Amino acid sequence: MNASTQNGNSLWQVHSVNRAGLVAPRFYEIDTSDCSIIQTSFIVVSETAYSFNASIVANANNDVFVTYSSTDPTADVKPQVRYTARMSTDTESIIKPGFVAFAATAPYEDGFRWGDYSAITVDPVDSTQAWFVNEKVNDSFTWGSGIGTIRL
Repeated sequence: MNASTQNGNSLWQVHSVNRAGLVAPRFYEIDTSDCSIIQTSFIVVSETAYSFNASIVANANNDVFVTYSSTDPTADVKPQVRYTARMSTDTESIIKPGFVAFAATAPYEDGFRWGDYSAITVDPVDSTQAWFVNEKVNDSFTWGSGIGTIRL
């Protein structure tokens, strides 16, 4: 999954990459006027978590909202959809792991479908809020759509 959003000269990008043998979302803010990287880092839940399929959006103030999937079998953390936000006034290159929006009751198994899609958009009426939708696990054999909101 590769997602981006642009606000003025700031292009926000997020994708999942290898981080010490595990998958983790890496975000970037790129200045489109000179193609330079303003800031970049990973979104890390834990040192043993697999986190992926992130989506990102920024409002006119360059506040950023992110949603993604995560699991940590070694810590018995079942599949979950997480959400987080970063205000433009926060420390650069840091997006905290945020909160669990939806969590499965069953552990991840091979062939298990979850986290295949995610999307996030700024609320058109209130730019301090964003709406997201992600694939989530309902039980060991079925998946569904989870819809939620993030507010700064």
